[in-house]
Amino acid sequence: MPLPGGASDKLGNRYELWWTVSQLIHILNAKADSIRIEDPGADKAEFVVTSGARRELHQAKRSHTSGKWSLSTLGSAKYELLQTIFNELSGNDDQFIFVSGSDAPELRELAHRASSASDLNEFESVFVKAKTQEADFKKLRSYWKNVALLNSEWANAPHVG
Repeated sequence: MPLPGGASDKLGNRYELWWTVSQLIHILNAKADSIRIEDPGADKAEFVVTSGARRELHQAKRSHTSGKWSLSTLGSAKYELLQTIFNELSGNDDQFIFVSGSDAPELRELAHRASSASDLNEFESVFVKAKTQEADFKKLRSYWKNVALLNSEWANAPHVG
């Protein structure tokens, strides 16, 4: 993993730039309508891509020094990314895209399982039944203010892409 400081900061900025360029190409290919870089209405998003009424908030981080992003790291006081995802996505159909050269295995697994579940009851009774996933979901919910979801709210709950 890279050392902190000058060279790493430059590489991180380039990573963010290349991700931004990739999204600009989507606009040129008519797969998205617009992009707003550093949108003041979107916390912790490098930019917001719109397609019709749908918004995608993008956060790019080149890598994490440990080689992976844990839920604890993403929710830590240093990053507070999980809390931001909850706040930004609550009550709307927006999507939050976190892109990094380092994997976020716990978050990826929960997102995959959530997208496979038909509703909250199925998610909790089948998809996070294993102790590891149950603990990860509990940890994620702690960053999401331990909100009590109802099945009717499942479709509008924050989902991470």
